[in-house]
Amino acid sequence: MHKINHLRYFIFNSLRKLILVGDSGERDPEIYGFIARKYPKRVHQIFIRAVKNEIGNETRFTKAFERVPKDKWSIFTDPIKDMKLKSLVLS
Repeated sequence: MHKINHLRYFIFNSLRKLILVGDSGERDPEIYGFIARKYPKRVHQIFIRAVKNEIGNETRFTKAFERVPKDKWSIFTDPIKDMKLKSLVLS
């Protein structure tokens, strides 16, 4: 709940779209999926670093990002090699 409250603060006190970056170690996918469903116009992109040897098609991610367009979220293992993340950062 703590992270959700912080994200809501940014949503209500900013006009910017959010890029959410987290990891699969705890609840980031579930929290970010919830925020993306609740505030779809405010979340531009979600990046989750797989830290438990996931590949991105696990049931956990499918459930966490249910009703969130697939092009809005991605799972990565190496931020340097992931071209989508790299190009976003460099843009």
